[in-house]
Amino acid sequence: MRSTDRKHLVPTLPPPIPRDRTSRFFALLAFVATGACSESTDPSGADFSASPGDVVAAVPGDRPTASSDAALPRGAHALAGLDPALPVDDLAPLDDILEPAEIVALGETIHTSGGYSAARARIIRYLVQHRGYRAVSFEGPWGPAEATRAFVEDGLGTLEAAMAGLTFLAWRNDVTKDLVAWLRSWNVAHPNDKVRFFGFDVQAPWDDGRRLRAVLGRGAPAVRALADATRDCIGAKHDTSREAYADPIEAPTLRGEMRLSKAQHDACIATLASVDVHLAAEEANLVKASTQEELELARVALVALRAMNGQMFHLSREPVKAHDARDLGMADVLMRLRALRAPGGKTVIWAHNRHITTRGAELVPGAGDLAWHSTGSVLAERLGARYAAIGLVAKNVSLNWDGRGVTTQPTRDGDDDVEKPLSKLSQPYLLLDLADNAVLAPGLSYELGEFGGTGVPAAHYRALVYLETSPAQKAFF
Repeated sequence: MRSTDRKHLVPTLPPPIPRDRTSRFFALLAFVATGACSESTDPSGADFSASPGDVVAAVPGDRPTASSDAALPRGAHALAGLDPALPVDDLAPLDDILEPAEIVALGETIHTSGGYSAARARIIRYLVQHRGYRAVSFEGPWGPAEATRAFVEDGLGTLEAAMAGLTFLAWRNDVTKDLVAWLRSWNVAHPNDKVRFFGFDVQAPWDDGRRLRAVLGRGAPAVRALADATRDCIGAKHDTSREAYADPIEAPTLRGEMRLSKAQHDACIATLASVDVHLAAEEANLVKASTQEELELARVALVALRAMNGQMFHLSREPVKAHDARDLGMADVLMRLRALRAPGGKTVIWAHNRHITTRGAELVPGAGDLAWHSTGSVLAERLGARYAAIGLVAKNVSLNWDGRGVTTQPTRDGDDDVEKPLSKLSQPYLLLDLADNAVLAPGLSYELGEFGGTGVPAAHYRALVYLETSPAQKAFF
């Protein structure tokens, strides 16, 4: 069992992070209502003259001395640090670990911890520069992320607007801002070999409803009536998050204060089924009236709206079904957008560990947690070895949950914690090959980070990246 004598630091300003999944969902969703998706026309002042590989921003004080791999057990590889300016030789073991993956996912045990962001950003740069990855996707509402995509791929808009397109505070930090700027600089330098960018979350129903109505609203009166019926779906009644959260009927449900009624849920599902039939039957005419891409994006919006509605309906009734609905929706959105934006392109995604894990329903959840059929589980079933998940874990984790102050989590040094055997190697940063290593006991279950559930690591991830310390993220944008 986990040690009970761990030291806690009391949160300085923000309320405690909700322990149960349902409360954490509503806490994260509430970020959208604060205007996170709003854009600005102010110039960002960003300088993209640096060529890819140059330092856009370094992690200060990040040049620890690491042992050579020869001094470490089989399968354990020392990482030099998190600074993107470091030589990349230490990341070379990823080449064999990830073979033959086409989609690689990078996780984290909890959002808003800066060490995870820095490790993920360094690995993404490596995969782009040295392993031919040409698409980057993230756990954020896909519609708003189209603004980020436009900036990264074509230089449209400002860096500030691109950061707003990431929606959640979890991603709107200084390290990710530098990564977005670096991806833009790569595309400037490689106009014929661009990195594509898109989100894959389903939690912006106002955007999805608006997009569907734009496509359907050009049709006959009966079709326009079908378009208007999409407003039955939770969050899709209005065209913006601000309007949705200002609605005295919609807002309490969006905030989790009221259940989504079965009548509204059923009306939404029936409408979306009719929309699906209409899009298929009228594809040729719809393409003539717009474009094939606009039609495909409407289909993405339909998938996202159905997933969001299912999640909200089940969340207070059967929470596992709620998370199943969201994660299946995210997997479908990811695969559809990848086929549209980067067909056949090697793709790296970032998200929470629990979304990218394979065989997610087999994890043994901790108190107040759940196990469900994760996005990574769906991708592994569809892609087999062409999908690879890398879990990020840390012994000491601090976070800045809502931008108002730092919380430090209990030290991960319990007998069942996967971080404990890794910490005994006395390395600040490690990469562990889960297919073949002499660090973890074969077939033994471990607690896979805070909120990570318990399971045999190799059943759920291809590799682990271990940080001795992951400090809280800084500088929200």
